[in-house]
Amino acid sequence: MRYKREFTKQNFEELMTMPYGRMVKAAAILQLIEEEGVTPEMIEKWGEYDKEKGIMYLVFEVEDIMEGVNGSEFFKRRDILDYCIALSEL
Repeated sequence: MRYKREFTKQNFEELMTMPYGRMVKAAAILQLIEEEGVTPEMIEKWGEYDKEKGIMYLVFEVEDIMEGVNGSEFFKRRDILDYCIALSEL
């Protein structure tokens, strides 16, 4: 199976609503996929298949936020924000 992905106006609008650091990482991912295509290695590492919808997604970590709980230096809470890209099947 081969997968393709094109950068759309909806992707651009979604990127413009993100904070700068997250936007840069997501834009770099979209550009790489549009120029190089989706390789089997990418699917192996980041691919997730939704059986109900029958759609393959690539899920990338774009921001890792770690902060102390209630001001503590020892107890940390970690929030990982993902960027999900749906792929169309050829």
